[in-house]
Amino acid sequence: MDLKLQIRKTIVEHELIKEGSNVVIGLSGGPDSVCLLSILSELQRPLHFKLFAFHVNHGIRGAEADADEKYAKKLCESLNVPFTSIKVDIPKMAFKQNKTEEEMGRIVRHTELRNFADEIGAETIALAHNKNDQAETVLMRILRGTGVHGLCGMDFKRPDGIIRPLLGTSRAEIEEYCKEKALKPRIDKTNSELDYTRNKIRLELLPMLEDEFNPAILDALVRLSESAKDDDSALNLLADEYMTNSVKQLAKMDDALFARVIYKLFKDEGLTEDISSVHINALRKAVLKNVGGKVIEFPNKYRAEISGGKVKIYHG
Repeated sequence: MDLKLQIRKTIVEHELIKEGSNVVIGLSGGPDSVCLLSILSELQRPLHFKLFAFHVNHGIRGAEADADEKYAKKLCESLNVPFTSIKVDIPKMAFKQNKTEEEMGRIVRHTELRNFADEIGAETIALAHNKNDQAETVLMRILRGTGVHGLCGMDFKRPDGIIRPLLGTSRAEIEEYCKEKALKPRIDKTNSELDYTRNKIRLELLPMLEDEFNPAILDALVRLSESAKDDDSALNLLADEYMTNSVKQLAKMDDALFARVIYKLFKDEGLTEDISSVHINALRKAVLKNVGGKVIEFPNKYRAEISGGKVKIYHG
């Protein structure tokens, strides 16, 4: 199937874009976002939405980063898509906040994209994650010892308006599209550096698994993700039914239901990241023993305290 038709079908089936809406695309200038920009620019009229492009110059790669920005702007002009960019000093910000440049860059991209979307009244933010990214994400989480929720990977559509129309499209298909359209996207050399975990997975681990164990490893990991989503949905429904912070009731639950209820309790208090089994197990032991006054420390300054027969969640 023609890739544009394939993406149009994905948008319609998953109800990714509302008719008459404004859509912001995060445009890096790389193959994935350039491919998505090109296709969405052609789908604006038939699907009745307005597209805006937003670019973040991270200030990491000097002249190359400036060239990425110029390329992205010129491409948008050729496609008649409004273009906006900002320049930030990610290395400096990462140092001040004690984060990696990769992590800081991701935080800034999402924050600035959201700010820009709010500024122009856009409900939807389009990101260019593809099937390979999905497989890499699932594999990375497996290596970190994730649970069912982590195996779900990324969604085509999130409740906060983020959409991923290319999530069912392989990197090879994207690169072929860019070649056919003579788009000549920019290539970020840091994607070839082995300093980052995701790059090691992309460049070393996945090719090894593909060559030596399963030539269809990408599709296998994506199927795992889809299967996990079904199980995750069932666990969520069950957790909603048994939702409680009562120590007595929590102690009666099996491990899987207990973990999901605790996750939801933390989510209600604003925690958006996955919770490791180490922390869940520590709280589980305290609940079973019903140790009054016991405090379990969780990531990002969250903690759980057993008090008055209840599990109470605090932050800060």
